[in-house]
Amino acid sequence: MRPLRNPKHEAFCQYYVFGHPPLNGRPSDWRERPTKNGQRSYEAAGYESTGPVARAASSRLLRREDIQLRIEELEQTRRTS
Repeated sequence: MRPLRNPKHEAFCQYYVFGHPPLNGRPSDWRERPTKNGQRSYEAAGYESTGPVARAASSRLLRREDIQLRIEELEQTRRTS
């Protein structure tokens, strides 16, 4: 599968699987151990919503079939690397 057409969706998937940089002063060992945190991945992908709104929006993204397929593909890539 190719990267998703929507760059924010692709970034969300990448951050969800591989981790994300520190956000709002909250440290993250993002290259070492992915957290699979939808809310933080949503915020790191560049969406403006935060808190409960980001949590709800990330939950909606995670239910999308294209997002699920991309995450599965990225997880497989991560396991083989």
